[in-house]
Amino acid sequence: MPTMTSSCCSSGHVRDNKNIEVLIKSLPLLDQVNLVVAGRESSGSQRSGAFYREVARRMGAESRVHFRLGFVAAEENPVLAAAADAVCLVYSE
Repeated sequence: MPTMTSSCCSSGHVRDNKNIEVLIKSLPLLDQVNLVVAGRESSGSQRSGAFYREVARRMGAESRVHFRLGFVAAEENPVLAAAADAVCLVYSE
């Protein structure tokens, strides 16, 4: 990530109820904020990492959304959180 920016992290399973799409769509309003999406993609009816990449592309934010898709070990979560300026927990039901 470029220097002089802030970062927000969403980690754990990539699921619809985490509202990752909302986070991505908010980036044009948040100058110099990057988003890290880390975690395993959920299967079934949940949106895929490719879907969220496409949202980032459509919003012109692809360079500011950093995906680390796949298993994130429990000991990695505190490292991800500590590296971010904010942890984003935008859950819905």
